[in-house]
Amino acid sequence: MKELDHLPLPIEHAAALVQLNRFTLDNFVAGYQQRYQRVSAEKIPRGLLQYEKSTSLFTLIEMLYSAIQEESPEAAALLTLLAFLGPWRFDLTTFQLSDLEKRLPGATLTRFDYNHLTEVLTDNVLLLLAVSHLRDICLVKTVGSAMPPEAVSVHNIICQWVFETTVEKEPWILASAAVVSASIHLLRER
Repeated sequence: MKELDHLPLPIEHAAALVQLNRFTLDNFVAGYQQRYQRVSAEKIPRGLLQYEKSTSLFTLIEMLYSAIQEESPEAAALLTLLAFLGPWRFDLTTFQLSDLEKRLPGATLTRFDYNHLTEVLTDNVLLLLAVSHLRDICLVKTVGSAMPPEAVSVHNIICQWVFETTVEKEPWILASAAVVSASIHLLRER
């Protein structure tokens, strides 16, 4: 707890890493300290860290994001999209877009990201699995029943971390705009 600055969100994230079998309780501190030193050594943009305790949170977000990229690239792509949309609560129907492939700016996203993002946004089962996976490891919060949830949101600090660590932001901004546009278009058709 001391290593995590006694903050609730880092404690939740640490528990999620143990649940994912990434660490045992015995080796978590060593793995965390190694990543913490690396994150601390990086030049973090001025104003991103509001106080020293943010480094512990960013370290855990990085650890969880790495785990989610390995286990479910679709969930990682969805989290990135949600983070670029911002820390608001979104109704899941916003992302259930069967004709989205026609609207996503695929040429701007890397082929890997484009494929996974398209898969998760055009397959309702994959979308629900990705949201469930992200919820289970405390990277998103859901509203409504457990399955299927009605809405999803991302904590502001996770949005900040994703935005700051994503090298090419423009493709994700365009993908976010395409999803919002497609959702508005579908609402008008109904």
